[in-house]
Parts: sequence; C-alpha cells; structure tokens
Amino acid sequence: MMTKIIKVYDYIGKEGRSRVNASRLGLKDIPQDEEIILDFSGVCFLSRSFTDEIVTLTEGYKYSMINTADIIQNMFTAVINGRKNGRKHEKDNSPIKRFTSLVELSQYLNFMV
Repeated sequence: MMTKIIKVYDYIGKEGRSRVNASRLGLKDIPQDEEIILDFSGVCFLSRSFTDEIVTLTEGYKYSMINTADIIQNMFTAVINGRKNGRKHEKDNSPIKRFTSLVELSQYLNFMV
C-alpha cells in the first residue's frame, strides 16, 4: 500500500475556511487503495465546513492526521460527533429583525453585547 502525505499548509496556508479550500487538497485524485496522511503543520484554524468536507472526501480511505493543534483536533471531533448524533432542528419562533443599513445593523449588534 502506498502512502500519500499531504502538507495541508502548502495548499491552504494557515487557515481553512470553506469547502472550496478543502478541494484544493486533491483528495479526489488519490486512488482508494492509498493511505493518506494529512500533515497540519503550520495550520492554526479550520472552519466547520472545511473540516466537514475533508471528512466527506476521506470516507472510504485509510487516513491519519499529524501535527494537529488542539483546535484542529477539536474541530474534527466536533464534526465527526455531529455526524454520529445527527442534527436536530427545533422550531424557531424568533422574530425577524430588518435593518436598512449596515450602520443600523452594527449599532444593533453592539447594543446586544
């Protein structure tokens, strides 16, 4: 079995923020019989959507991760646990607040803090 090491930083820099960024890793082009090692050296942040896309793209592969900061490992744990537990959307009866400008929105958000 061959092993493919992907240095994530080389493809996305220090932050992965979208599903599109995850596609830059080229995971779809790796044969299913290769083992994948994702090296997160230098990466300090991954969004939930980026992480979810990696989990999706590595389904069916043997893969591991190295050099993961705690924040990276925690995001993978959250995504994987979220998939196991499923999502529950409670009915939300919150009122819709409309704003006529970004200034008005900003003032509202600053007031809420």
